[in-house]
Amino acid sequence: TERYHYFKSNYFASYLLDSYKESLTQTDRISPFDDLIKKYSSVLGWDWRMLAAIIYKESRFSVAAESSRGAKGLMQLGPSVAKTYSVRNLIDPDENIRAGVKFLGSIQSRYRSSGLDSVNAIKFTLAAYNAGESRVGDCIIFTRENGGDPTDWESVSRYIPMMSMPEYYLN
Repeated sequence: TERYHYFKSNYFASYLLDSYKESLTQTDRISPFDDLIKKYSSVLGWDWRMLAAIIYKESRFSVAAESSRGAKGLMQLGPSVAKTYSVRNLIDPDENIRAGVKFLGSIQSRYRSSGLDSVNAIKFTLAAYNAGESRVGDCIIFTRENGGDPTDWESVSRYIPMMSMPEYYLN
């Protein structure tokens, strides 16, 4: 329909690869930081493209990105994370990615040591990196208290919308 084409062109056109294919500018690179991303993603045991996706989502590959809450750099690290991992310069790509990967690794280790399978450990790690570990912890508790499986991300994610309903959060 006309409405479909409107939404597709306004919201998805920037994600289409047709223009790259037509102009023969395809490349095997995702960002200028691919070498660093590949180097550090091996620490996590992840495919490097997963780490590249996180960095893209956090900063659009901008070393100077800064959030309203003071997070900086490619992986949008806050001051406490920077201090924990001895980052001197948050806009230095190597330092930022190194510290971000160490932070992801520490989150992932906690989920793995709690008995989660490897797939769920990664899903919970991504959620905690994005929303914060304590928020995800609240989601786990809420899921358990309402009869869901707190070890399965798909189960937990179904309970998250309920947390904004007064009948749940007032109790």
